[in-house]
Amino acid sequence: MSKRIKEKQSLSSEGVNRRAFLQTVAGTGVAGVTPKITGARVATRSSKEMPTSGGGHLYMQTNEVKNAIIHYHRLANGTLSEVERVATGGAGSGILSPIYHTNRPNRFESAGSVILSPDRRFLFTTNGADNSVSSFSVNKEGRLTLVDRKPTGNTTNGGAKSLADAPSSRTLFVLHTVGPDHIRLMSVDGDGKINVGPIVKIDTSAGLPSELCWLAVSPDDRFVFTTNFGYSYITSHGINGKELEIAKDPACPKVRGDGTFRAINGTVSSGPSIVG
Repeated sequence: MSKRIKEKQSLSSEGVNRRAFLQTVAGTGVAGVTPKITGARVATRSSKEMPTSGGGHLYMQTNEVKNAIIHYHRLANGTLSEVERVATGGAGSGILSPIYHTNRPNRFESAGSVILSPDRRFLFTTNGADNSVSSFSVNKEGRLTLVDRKPTGNTTNGGAKSLADAPSSRTLFVLHTVGPDHIRLMSVDGDGKINVGPIVKIDTSAGLPSELCWLAVSPDDRFVFTTNFGYSYITSHGINGKELEIAKDPACPKVRGDGTFRAINGTVSSGPSIVG
């Protein structure tokens, strides 16, 4: 067989695999995933933890009304195969709320709704429709077992949507779209059980409702940084043991919008994102 034919077949196979995965994420009905799935997020377990498999694991939440985590096995060439689906016990938002819908927030315009603990023993995910967080144990084969699900206690319609982990204090920071009760602290014990902690509020004097969309923990576990989608600036929070305190709000000058986008509180925004 000629080299050109082999290359063509290889590219064709890769295209099919890539197309199937993209269809799954987009919610086009592949492998039982319904069109209502939107805002899916993923977490990965690398091949460093799986030396005998020649690949690793990838986890995606479906964001269906009956939310679930899809566990894929990842081969070294990037091909994915579904291993299992495990219910979170919570409710995903089920439908997309685009940013131009000013009457409701987009619960999944964010990153970090599915995360693995640094030691790869636990997986955590948000359930956007019922403001809850689910905890799973991860065994050596990458399989999941639901350990716990706890409501964050927030009653606003802005769903829990983004997570960050501070491993030194075993603290989960849970971000909600709509404030003023934006950040909920949760502690995690050695078995993956979740305990609900206090709420941290930001300065909302510029107008309500405000929108937080992203958060990141500094590598030394000393600070948490959040972006306010409506106000277009970053707020910094200091981690004091298992407590979180406002360090500076705002922590940077406001990024001016061009007037084409307005947040749900009516302010002109640039819609910032963040990475730590």
